[in-house]
Amino acid sequence: MKIIFNCLFFLTFSTFSFAQEGSIQKQLQSLSNEKDPIVLKQKLESYVNSKQENGIIVAVNYYNRTGMRTKADSLKLVAIKKFPKGDFSYSNAIEKLNATSDYNEQLKFARTVSTRFSDRDLSILYGKVANEAAKNKDCRTIKDAIDKIKDQSYRYYVIPSIAETLLTAGERNTPCIQELLQQLLKEYKSHLSDKMIKEQSPNFLLPDLKGNQVSLASLKGKTVIIDFWATWCKPCLESFPGMQRAVERHKNDEKVVFVFLNTAERGSDDPKPRIEKLLTDHGYTFTVLMDRRNAEDKKYEVSNGFGVTALPSKYIIDKEGFIRFKIAGSSGGPAFINEEIKMIVELLNN
Repeated sequence: MKIIFNCLFFLTFSTFSFAQEGSIQKQLQSLSNEKDPIVLKQKLESYVNSKQENGIIVAVNYYNRTGMRTKADSLKLVAIKKFPKGDFSYSNAIEKLNATSDYNEQLKFARTVSTRFSDRDLSILYGKVANEAAKNKDCRTIKDAIDKIKDQSYRYYVIPSIAETLLTAGERNTPCIQELLQQLLKEYKSHLSDKMIKEQSPNFLLPDLKGNQVSLASLKGKTVIIDFWATWCKPCLESFPGMQRAVERHKNDEKVVFVFLNTAERGSDDPKPRIEKLLTDHGYTFTVLMDRRNAEDKKYEVSNGFGVTALPSKYIIDKEGFIRFKIAGSSGGPAFINEEIKMIVELLNN
């Protein structure tokens, strides 16, 4: 099993459709697996010269993934000119909006973008508008932006970002904005409830950083939050301040256990010193377990057994030993991550 950095992939394609993501990811994987340099070159040329923007998207992301940033950026400019209402043009418009500092100019530019790209999912655009409106305590615009993405596919990818801004503001929110925040959190909790599954969890027996063996079976009767991560995974590390808040929030709840399962490390050196330094430097009070790599097939046993294909990934196990949630990637910032874990615990324990 190969761990794919899906969280970065999503950020790259956040302005594209779900159908495109799956197709493009398969084509990227095919390019990555190609061993013949001549065939690889031919495939890339066909994508670069494609009459469909999807082909150029594949090429750009392949170049980015392999460190050829300049080539990727040049090809993006070609795509923007060739497809003025295409995905790269929309993404470029979002980047320009992000670079605009004046609030009124942001709103004016957002209206222009929404008109120009009216036939597509505008969740990312209105998520940005809502965040800027929150900073300016403009409750009416926040509500309007949220309403405009009511039926959009990416709604639940931007709600965490909006909620993070509002949660961070805390007591500085107006009563109107605070009411909107509670509505957003209630809606997101309902969304999580709809995503609940029930699959029998594999068992495991793994060592912690001190060599003590910990089994999942020994934790039966508790809600177990397993966070699959690696030291090279930037989004994993970015999620840790929020996870630390969640650990602190539930530290006196004997029914909740957090396990940070290190897996898919790169290189041949022992990652334990890096992990221990990370925990010490940031004051993280995590229980870290070390996944085992099979000597024959080189697969990491536990992450492979759970079917993990992206880092970070959180698998939440209920007290009966069933997997109830699988969450790939990381949404929002520290405040929202903490809130999301609280919602999950409430859904399983209430």
